[in-house]
Amino acid sequence: IRLAEDREYYNKCVANIDKISGQYTWDNVCKPIISFCKDPVSSAQKDRKNDESSTEGKKDTRNRFYLLKRFFYHLFHSGPGSTAKYLSNYMSQK
Repeated sequence: IRLAEDREYYNKCVANIDKISGQYTWDNVCKPIISFCKDPVSSAQKDRKNDESSTEGKKDTRNRFYLLKRFFYHLFHSGPGSTAKYLSNYMSQK
């Protein structure tokens, strides 16, 4: 109601929207989801508290070639820091 009655307030709101409207383009808004879809490794990098139930009874049946392939995938797509985090989580079975 205030927007309809107070013309000065309305003009101020329009000016504020004009200032920030450049930040809300489809390219900027969709950037996080697009980057996740290109490299969906975030869940392997989460810092988790001691969640014993998630790893109980799990047997690792992956062979060494698969693990080597995943290591290089993370190294080239996420960089050495994220790869170290992924490797650390894998080794501790998180």
